[in-house]
Amino acid sequence: MKYQTADIEMFQRSREYVDTVIVPLNAITFEKGVNQAVASYEYLSLLTYELERELKGRIFLAHPVPYVKESGQESRSAILNQWREFYRNAGFLHIRFLTTDSKWTSLAESEDILWFPSMQTDKMPEEAIKQVLGDHTAQITELLRDAWQNA
Repeated sequence: MKYQTADIEMFQRSREYVDTVIVPLNAITFEKGVNQAVASYEYLSLLTYELERELKGRIFLAHPVPYVKESGQESRSAILNQWREFYRNAGFLHIRFLTTDSKWTSLAESEDILWFPSMQTDKMPEEAIKQVLGDHTAQITELLRDAWQNA
């Protein structure tokens, strides 16, 4: 389910079953690496769409959180802490941040960050995109199921 009118009614009715939120982290820059940042945003959008479609009714897909690509560790930690607190207060037991930026994994509090490499989908055949998205979705689903079983 997503934060949109078409899903929010269903979310409210089934709130007790939706204990997991997926929060995409999207880098924004207009400096060196802007093309990669845009490609990462596009890939992460496709991946989260597929993940939400696959696990609809079990996860809540949050709005993407933009951050300045050049930001340091302190800024990134603050972003994570702010959104963790917000979603915990909203009642979510499992909070997972999804990113294509490996710098997030070096944070001390990176246990809930799921990192996947970005793909430049505009230069890939559609079948290859579907294959990669399917593989990454399956990996995320397995990680989430492990978390649900160990809760």
